[in-house]
Amino acid sequence: MPLSPVDAEDQKAEASALARMNAELAELADQGWRVKRENRMTNLDESTYMIQHMLERWIEDPC
Repeated sequence: MPLSPVDAEDQKAEASALARMNAELAELADQGWRVKRENRMTNLDESTYMIQHMLERWIEDPC
């Protein structure tokens, strides 16, 4: 049974809204991965700095 013009327009509007929501969710997911990757690099930089600092102190005073 064919849809009435009103039903067809409602379905188009709903499909359009869902497509926008999916695009927004994809963008948020991408931002989340970028933030996670940046945080991981920051943590790595901090760990490297701490290890370097500890080694420098040990070289100065190995006791």
